[in-house]
Amino acid sequence: MKLKASPESIRKIRKSAAENLRKAQRELTAAGDHGTAYQVETILKRLDERRKMDADAVEREAREQRAIRKSLGLSS
Repeated sequence: MKLKASPESIRKIRKSAAENLRKAQRELTAAGDHGTAYQVETILKRLDERRKMDADAVEREAREQRAIRKSLGLSS
């Protein structure tokens, strides 16, 4: 059986993961492991890109919903 997480749960998990990765990156840099710290930075950039894509999708859906309500003569 496959479980499906809600979009809100996924956002919380991503936020927590990003916080943990930032902490790990600081510790790696302080320890002098710059190669691994750079790899963690790359992962953080990908998470940020994904977050931005998700935000764009939410905004696009909201615009579509407003357009539908307007075309039906409902509240604007």
